[in-house]
Amino acid sequence: MFRGIISQGIFGNGIKRATLVRHNSILSELRDAVKPDQSNTPNAQPKKQSRGADDIDTLLKSNLFDAKFLFGADINGSNEDPSLFSRTLQHPRDVAKSIRISGPEAGTAVDVRNGSIALTYGMLQLTLRKTNVRYLQNVQKRYIRPAKYRKQLKSEWWRRNFSKGFKDLMAQVRDAKRRGY
Repeated sequence: MFRGIISQGIFGNGIKRATLVRHNSILSELRDAVKPDQSNTPNAQPKKQSRGADDIDTLLKSNLFDAKFLFGADINGSNEDPSLFSRTLQHPRDVAKSIRISGPEAGTAVDVRNGSIALTYGMLQLTLRKTNVRYLQNVQKRYIRPAKYRKQLKSEWWRRNFSKGFKDLMAQVRDAKRRGY
């Protein structure tokens, strides 16, 4: 009766957005699909009114909702379980093997808060920037002779300190201008 949309994104396969699509729009068609034997027989006596949860369970177990249509082969090997979540539940190691992330962000863990992927990605980039992981990856990409490496470190030290000193000098100039010199 209802169907979800599956899309493939950066983080692999999974339900990114679930929409409800109703295939049978008439209530009598739904009733016939759930209980076809009672509606077709003219002498059938109506049974006691069942609870709504039982009707939902029979509807989920009916042929209208086929999880194989959505997810391919049945993961658990059982057609009795109406829960799609248990069908798609995978072991964390299998999930980790399927993720194809390489580079500095591959081993970094960040908490996902309130389901916000954009905020989580920003926190990941901030963490990488603070720990200089990208810089260290680029430095360690190729072998550098020890003498050249020392020269490179001195050059970087001077670049950082010159920038810091220049900013301090400009702050002093602005302060002197403010005082009227």
